[in-house]
Amino acid sequence: ASNIKPQCMPILLSARQKCGANMEAAPAAANGTFGPTAYSRLESEGTKAGRPADVLPQNASKENGGAGMGQMSQRLSAFFSGVKSAPDFIKLTQASPEARAEAAARIQNWYRQHTAMYANYGPLMFSCKDGTQADFGQVSFHSGARAAHFIRVSNTASCVALSHFIEKFWHLPRPDVLISVTGSAATLQLTSTLQRVFDRGLATAAALTNAWIFTGGTDSGVMKLVGEAMHKYGLDNVPLVGIAPWGAVLGRQALVGTRGQTEIYRAGAPGPDGARLNPHHT
Repeated sequence: ASNIKPQCMPILLSARQKCGANMEAAPAAANGTFGPTAYSRLESEGTKAGRPADVLPQNASKENGGAGMGQMSQRLSAFFSGVKSAPDFIKLTQASPEARAEAAARIQNWYRQHTAMYANYGPLMFSCKDGTQADFGQVSFHSGARAAHFIRVSNTASCVALSHFIEKFWHLPRPDVLISVTGSAATLQLTSTLQRVFDRGLATAAALTNAWIFTGGTDSGVMKLVGEAMHKYGLDNVPLVGIAPWGAVLGRQALVGTRGQTEIYRAGAPGPDGARLNPHHT
């Protein structure tokens, strides 16, 4: 981990933002170790403000069944509150040696992937126009729809970098066709015939052309019709990408401070403050 030099502001396990903790709360970390576990202390290129460490265990191998990470999870449980890999940290102290080794491998893979993400795309995407860290992660909808990836980007973000990021880290297959659906955000009532024609036509086009579909992303108007059509025809695996102005997203406060985690998203009916996100966008 000491050789990794992230070039951007976001970090993986930010106890300062999520838990209200800081480095002084863990004096044993002053020399860079917790027993057999080493960490890399990252600093913001813009502010040089020390933040809690990203953790890459030295001894999380199949030979010792992740014992090093087990010690870390006992002493720093607060640091990993709400982190995507938290269940794996629990397994390191409660599961069999084989399960501990698998959990350690998953955490290491998660760490490496996110480190590469920041190193390659951070300067262009993971900071807002005012220099603050961007919010990103997954949105879990109470309706039961699968969690959807999201990222808040500056209006100066590179479209090329964003498309590469979506392919590499959201694992979306490169499309042959881009379909952009635009229209009114007001409530629409289609006749049954028009609804059927719209749903079938969109679903057929998406299924046969290896497409990505773009909308405004909110649960209103045409965007809602598109999301419902894709869900109705079982095309939840077709990338449906919503691009919504941040100020128009109802309930956006719940997403502030998210750093690669999954947040439960709830919002009320559309109104002057904006519209909620559609749960069927990917």
